[in-house]
Amino acid sequence: STLAFRNGSKETCEYPCASGWKLDRGTQYVFEPETTCCDGVWLPTIDLMNVYELPDTRLQPYQILTFENGAVAWWTAVHGKYYTPMDITRFPFDTQKLVMQFGFQSKSVVNEYIPSSSSTRFLVRGEGEIVSGWDVQSVEVLPWSTTLREGVNYYVSNYGTPSNPNDPAPVADYGDGDESQQGSGYEVVSFDVVVTIKRKASYYILNMLVPILLLVGLSLITYMIPPADLDTRISLNVTLFLSLTALQFIINAELPKSSNPSCITELILASYIMVAFAVRFAPTSLRLSLFFLGN
Repeated sequence: STLAFRNGSKETCEYPCASGWKLDRGTQYVFEPETTCCDGVWLPTIDLMNVYELPDTRLQPYQILTFENGAVAWWTAVHGKYYTPMDITRFPFDTQKLVMQFGFQSKSVVNEYIPSSSSTRFLVRGEGEIVSGWDVQSVEVLPWSTTLREGVNYYVSNYGTPSNPNDPAPVADYGDGDESQQGSGYEVVSFDVVVTIKRKASYYILNMLVPILLLVGLSLITYMIPPADLDTRISLNVTLFLSLTALQFIINAELPKSSNPSCITELILASYIMVAFAVRFAPTSLRLSLFFLGN
């Protein structure tokens, strides 16, 4: 296609070798090998398996490089939102693995994906956080291959229910190795891009943990106040209890929404119990004091 475009037998190019170029022989552009026509260059199909959304205003630059030995290099930028499960039970000391799943290709078309270089930053200079509140620790490309039956069985056995034994065309088998099922031996290859990030906990320590611990520490003063000053002891702990409640409203706005309790949630619950115990202990200590004084 490049030669045909250059020698004039082809007037236009449908797929330039670089984004941003509209190749037309009518222009006065000097065509270079790396930015010419790539209509006849075969490129593998890369499916986005767990993509959630592709923004309409995204930029998707690419470039295809061909070499004299027949090798082809193809880079492209992919901008989108992806879905991946996250475990926040250790919040704010959690580490997450963000997985972007790419593939699938028949093994008869693509034998394997070979990982290339990786970096946590590209074309961005300067110091500071590249993602607010997170530290990007590593980016890995993990290739894998499996049969279609093995892949379906994995998801069904771990997250679903097997097919009925009387189903003439079951989605998943029972591991009996029956290769007669439609597409059971179809081999696919794929790869995952795994981004490991660690939450920077200093913000949450200063704005959540320290205020909670200070309020709990102040509640210990009630044990130093004389038992006869019952109103002072109760008013102190009730004030601390209300302060802890107000602080929880602020913290809940910052906490990720999850049905599993995080470290911060458990700490708040323990703080409530300690302050509530101090309130209950105040009249009890007064009764014990009067009892021993009477004796």
